[in-house]
Amino acid sequence: MPSRHELEQETGGTVSRRTIKSAIEALQAEGSVQGVQGKGVFVIAVPAHTS
Repeated sequence: MPSRHELEQETGGTVSRRTIKSAIEALQAEGSVQGVQGKGVFVIAVPAHTS
């Protein structure tokens, strides 16, 4: 997935770095992404959508 810096640029700075960091941490806590130091954050699970 894009880096925190890239995500901040994509939002035009309307979303703070702290918010982006918190969102990534939440995704890590639920097991959807995994951070690899020096490499980035990778999607490891995509949640199933329920109707």
